[in-house]
Amino acid sequence: MKYEEVVKRNPNKKIHSVASQAFNDYGTVYEYNVEEVINYALENVEVPKSGDFYQATHDGLESIPVVQTISKDLFGGLSVQAGACVGHNKALTGFEYHQGSEVIIAVTDCVIILGKRQDMQGYDYQGEKAELFFVEKGQVVELYGTTLHYTPCKVEDYFMTIVLLLKGTNVEFDQPKGICTKRNKYLIVHPSQTEKVEAGTYPGLLGDMIRIN
Repeated sequence: MKYEEVVKRNPNKKIHSVASQAFNDYGTVYEYNVEEVINYALENVEVPKSGDFYQATHDGLESIPVVQTISKDLFGGLSVQAGACVGHNKALTGFEYHQGSEVIIAVTDCVIILGKRQDMQGYDYQGEKAELFFVEKGQVVELYGTTLHYTPCKVEDYFMTIVLLLKGTNVEFDQPKGICTKRNKYLIVHPSQTEKVEAGTYPGLLGDMIRIN
């Protein structure tokens, strides 16, 4: 789906392109030929019938040469994991950040909703400060460690992204503290996410929930 069509379907929201200057505070867009990654993901990553699915590491993805190249180029020789995030999300239900950048490869078009860690007050963030960005299929996007982000929003039948992070991120952690819920995963959720709140996740994403049409 074209950027202009997504903007037209959401007339009450300002949706930028990641190619715009508005994205500069949040990350960087790189040019790589990721056709092999897209084809592999579409053939091997299962799309759930409902909800969303995240797999932190996927051996097949990590062995693709361009994924190894991106990892070396953008993480400077550190150990990197590559996994997949896929599903049917249409709203910003939480915000997370990591120590170190996250790199996403867009297998489909999608919208990502971003914030700045600097705008957090303690563990709280006012949702109206968030900004929306359209990511086009095939784009490789780095999100800085200071960028709040969460599950992408679909603009067609589903969304799918490949996610590169420092190895060990998002795996279970036996000593969670504050908003650190997994290894190198600092998470707050919208108060409407009662199941996660009851499980102990901090309800720090405040204001009306942002939804994408």
